[in-house]
Amino acid sequence: YLNMGFSGQHGARFYLSFSTIFFNNFFQLKLIDLKMKRDAKAFFKYNLFNTIFYSIIVFLLVILLKLGALGFLTSSLLTGIIVGLYCFFKLVKKIEIDKAILKDALLFCWPLIIAASMNYFFMGIDRAMLEQINDNYNLGLYNVAFGITGYLALFHIAISQTFQPDIFQAVAANNKKKIIKIVGGINLLNAIPIIAFIAFAPLVIKILTFDRFTEASQFARILALKNITTCIYFSMSSIIIAYGYSRVTLLNKITGTVICVVMFKVLISKYGFFGAAWGQVLSFFFMSAISSMFLIYKFKTRKSAYL
Repeated sequence: YLNMGFSGQHGARFYLSFSTIFFNNFFQLKLIDLKMKRDAKAFFKYNLFNTIFYSIIVFLLVILLKLGALGFLTSSLLTGIIVGLYCFFKLVKKIEIDKAILKDALLFCWPLIIAASMNYFFMGIDRAMLEQINDNYNLGLYNVAFGITGYLALFHIAISQTFQPDIFQAVAANNKKKIIKIVGGINLLNAIPIIAFIAFAPLVIKILTFDRFTEASQFARILALKNITTCIYFSMSSIIIAYGYSRVTLLNKITGTVICVVMFKVLISKYGFFGAAWGQVLSFFFMSAISSMFLIYKFKTRKSAYL
């Protein structure tokens, strides 16, 4: 955003971003409600309307009014407020607070909240370290590649959100074979567009950047692999959460954070921007490995206890 003419207004950016997250929660809750009801048609309509409405606001504020980063942030906020409030009134008919449910929810969710806030050490610390190299040209290419490959995460998010209720149902039934099938299917579907992107990355980036940052493809091909390891990790994490081990999720995140901070320092000091790109891939690989080891351990101990 600093490169888009919005420097010197950190407070405004913070309030706009935070407010957007708050109102988007209502939209996400509505999507969860539709997923649990398996109403695929309504789920598609809500997502489609949200995307179209956001695109229209971005066109008006960023392209026509030329508000730059302020336009992007304001577009997200306006979309969040309008769509979020609509979803809120569709979901809530009467406001009641059950203290027992609220207490249980807070006890279960506080580790997940802290764990989610630690994502910076996986998604942003590499660029903070890269700034110290003082190579603005490659840093710009790296940021372009990071942003473009970030859109590939939309496939993972859409697929995971679609099948997440099935994971919870399989866990509730303790059907391990079904869990493996669902998780395998999610990761296979996620990998297809990523492999296609890696094959055609120079052409895709050339088109998207009007042939200005085609060199970013050297980083983009590596960073695209991050979406595969990320999908595997979040699949493992969903299973752990479904079994009720929210504190284990936090412990895994803390362990992974320590490993990843050290790894990024070593890789960036030795291999620079390529080291940072591979660090992104490996960070979630390590998180996947930690989560998988915990699940294997729990399955084995449960089986032993049963026998």
